[in-house]
Amino acid sequence: MLDKVIENNRVCIIGEIVSEFTFSHEVFGEGFYIANVSVNRLSDMVDVIPLMISERLIDVTKDYRGMKIEVAGQFRSYNRHEGTKNKLVLSIFVRELRFLEDDEMPEEQSKSNQIFL
Repeated sequence: MLDKVIENNRVCIIGEIVSEFTFSHEVFGEGFYIANVSVNRLSDMVDVIPLMISERLIDVTKDYRGMKIEVAGQFRSYNRHEGTKNKLVLSIFVRELRFLEDDEMPEEQSKSNQIFL
């Protein structure tokens, strides 16, 4: 029975990094950074999705813009306080990542993007 359980809140995407890393916050000495990834839709439109990445997974001092990346993680949200207002921020909390070469890209890149909530 346990082998048939589907893990909830699982996200897998492939896209191109379009921003540098910016510091977000620190928890127990571990720094977390935000970078944006451009992801293609089936409709040929593009979404820019923020990734929350630990400094333990990647060298956040390097510039990875233009590189293709495959990411697995969880969909997360939090409220950012801006003056008297709150803004809901949605991002992918990265658990695993790997960089892709151009010949590794799936023919239909957007079909590989999935989210299970």
